[in-house]
Amino acid sequence: MVSSQYTEEDRQALIKALRGYNQKYVFCDDAFLHATTLGGKMNSCYEKIKDLLYQYTYMNDSISITSLPVYYLEPNTRITVEDKPSGISGDFIIQSISLPLDISSTMNINAYQASKKI
Repeated sequence: MVSSQYTEEDRQALIKALRGYNQKYVFCDDAFLHATTLGGKMNSCYEKIKDLLYQYTYMNDSISITSLPVYYLEPNTRITVEDKPSGISGDFIIQSISLPLDISSTMNINAYQASKKI
C-alpha cells in the first residue's frame, strides 16, 4: 500500500483489520513503488499483454531497415527513425537484427512502432 494515500488514523485502522485477517502488509513511499521494476501497476501481466497485442496487431507500423552494421544496437532498443521521402517518422522498437559476420555486408533491422503512451 502506498503510504501517502492514508492518514495515520486510516493506517492504524488498516493495520488492525489486516491483523484480524492474519494478512501481511507493507507501507511504502510512492517514489519507492514507482522505482521498482517488479510489480506495480505498470509492470503487470495485463500491461505486458496489452503491449504484445499492440505489437502484433499493428502490423502496418513495422519497418525493415538495411544499413551498414551498427554493432551497439540490440533487440528491444528504442530508436528514432526519420525518413521524409518514404513518410516514416517516429520512435520504433527493434524486434530483430540480422548482423553479418563479414566486413563488407549490410545489416537488417526489423522494428515496430513504439506505443504512443510512453
